Amino acid sequence: MRTKAHRGSSELEDGNPWMLPSQVCYCGKVAKIQTSWTSSHPGRRFYVCAQVVEELVTLGQVVKDLVNVGQIVKELVYLGQVLKELVNLGQVLKELVNFGQLVNQQIDWSSL
Repeated sequence: MRTKAHRGSSELEDGNPWMLPSQVCYCGKVAKIQTSWTSSHPGRRFYVCAQVVEELVTLGQVVKDLVNVGQIVKELVYLGQVLKELVNLGQVLKELVNFGQLVNQQIDWSSL
C-alpha cells in the first residue's frame, strides 16, 4: 500500500528501500524525481517541483521555437546575400549586353 506524504515530509513508498520517498512541494504538488546527468553528479537523483518541470518543458519548447526562428533568419540572411549577388550579376549582364550592342554598332558588317 502506498503511503501518502504530507507537505514537506517524506515517507518510503511501499516500504521498498529502492524507492525514494515521495515529497510534496510547498505549492502542494507532488515533486517529481529527476536524474542529473552532469559530469560532476552523473546519475544523482533529486526532487523538483512538478510545476517547475511543466514550466521547464514549456521553456524548452520556447527555446526550440527560437532556435527554429534563428535558423530561419539565418537562411533568410543567406538568401538575401544570394539575391544581392544575383542583382550584381544582372547588372554585369546588362553591362555586357550594352557593350555588345556598342561593339555591334562599331563593326561594319557589310565589309566582312
